[in-house]
Amino acid sequence: AQAQAQQHQQQAAALAQFHMLRAAPFQQAMNHQAMNFGLLQHMLNAQAVQVAAAQAQAQQHQQQAAALAQFHMLRAAPFQQAMNHQAMNFGLLQHMLNAQAVQVAAAQAQAQQ
Repeated sequence: AQAQAQQHQQQAAALAQFHMLRAAPFQQAMNHQAMNFGLLQHMLNAQAVQVAAAQAQAQQHQQQAAALAQFHMLRAAPFQQAMNHQAMNFGLLQHMLNAQAVQVAAAQAQAQQ
């Protein structure tokens, strides 16, 4: 009985070893897949960080551009106002010159009579 038990034990050990050897390539493939998945996950995380950084930088640039545009608009406002005043003064001057020209023409016409 002991000999038979020992024989069964040896057969069971041999069978277990056989299954382990048969499973080894699958186990190795699983390990490789897990490694590849880990690497892929790491790369995706790195990409996500890069995207977030690029978005933050773009937002910062947009804010800087808006602030700069506002600054230039505020700086240009007095010049714009001065230009408007000059245009108004020029219009007024032109109107006065036209009125004078009409008066001169009237005076010439009167002088000719």
